Amino acid sequence: MQRVMKKKRSMSAGKGFLILAAALLCMASPARAGGTLDSGLDTVGMNIFLESQAASVREEAHARIATREKLETQRAELHREFMFMLGLDPVPPRTPLEVNVVRTVDCDNYTIEVLYYQSLPGFYVTADLYRPKKGKAPFPATVWGPGHGGGIYGTKTGRQQAASEWAANGYICLVIDPVQAAEVYGLHHGLSCYDLRDWYSRGYTPMAIEVWNTMRAVDYLLSRKDVDDKKISLTGVSGGGHLSWMAGAAEERFAVVQPAAGTADVYTHISHDLQNMHCDCAYFPNIYRFDWPTLAGLIAPRPLLLHTSVDDAYYPPVGYKAVLERAQEIFGWYGKPGSVGMCEAPGPHGYYPEQREKAVEFSDRMLFGRNRKITSRPAKLVPDEELAALGGIYGKHPENI
Repeated sequence: MQRVMKKKRSMSAGKGFLILAAALLCMASPARAGGTLDSGLDTVGMNIFLESQAASVREEAHARIATREKLETQRAELHREFMFMLGLDPVPPRTPLEVNVVRTVDCDNYTIEVLYYQSLPGFYVTADLYRPKKGKAPFPATVWGPGHGGGIYGTKTGRQQAASEWAANGYICLVIDPVQAAEVYGLHHGLSCYDLRDWYSRGYTPMAIEVWNTMRAVDYLLSRKDVDDKKISLTGVSGGGHLSWMAGAAEERFAVVQPAAGTADVYTHISHDLQNMHCDCAYFPNIYRFDWPTLAGLIAPRPLLLHTSVDDAYYPPVGYKAVLERAQEIFGWYGKPGSVGMCEAPGPHGYYPEQREKAVEFSDRMLFGRNRKITSRPAKLVPDEELAALGGIYGKHPENI
């Protein structure tokens, strides 16, 4: 009943603004009248209608980029439309980042620069930059989106093992905190936790600021003399998987894109009711009726590797395999079938050692043409408080926050 009542709300917004995954999530809370649910809804008919709309989105999105010629002809327009749906058209001014490296933590094979920067004036992004001790600069680099986590020192502190794999193997790795799971609090779960049902009808998605923070992370990396500006990868898990898809499609300076635990097409989201499980950042107001393979088209022919797991309730195999199949077709147009693939692990929603290994191996192969075997080794973890750029959510923050 909860699923159906939530979807009734999307219909009350009108068919003209039915944006499927985003709009359905936007109107996700059940109708209430004195604590009771509305009655008399044709639940079967409603679900059939919504799934038919999801199927239409899939078909329309497929037809729009049915060939390489269509994709290339429309690439600039598709990118503009996507940026508009994110709320990044026009792109905000690239104001000074005002980077502040608070401290440097010394580890066995790398150092960690604990820092923050301003993606917008007065908007602080907390991050940790892992830098290899061995090797010669400029290094390839990776931006790592940690997804949703807990702790008062930011989600970045829980991704030390993943970041260490990159640094120990010759990559600079910048782990950036997401909004609301960072040291500086910002409302991110407005709909899923605070019943802000107007977010999407107003054209808002919290993914906009996450993508912008990531684009500014690239600006920062490119300002460093020790980073190779042609060899920057993007990856992340769960919410960071959403981020990898969307920032990868938005930001052309990423040479390799690797979303983890964040892939499914629109039809699977609707038919499996996934929108009721996800955070607001999983979606964007889909007024141009994109599907996830559309994002794959915007990323192509830049290499793309999907990290998935067979028992992922949030992103089941039927959803990610549909996206992979279409992505393989798209990449085939460019004569680069080896530039797209999938690392499928056993287990539930998560990010596993074999995926960490394959992630580095894939970027190695795509950026350098080398086939190096990576073996995951446990990292010596640094206490969370040492990785906090602002002392945690209760710390002393810059005066103009």
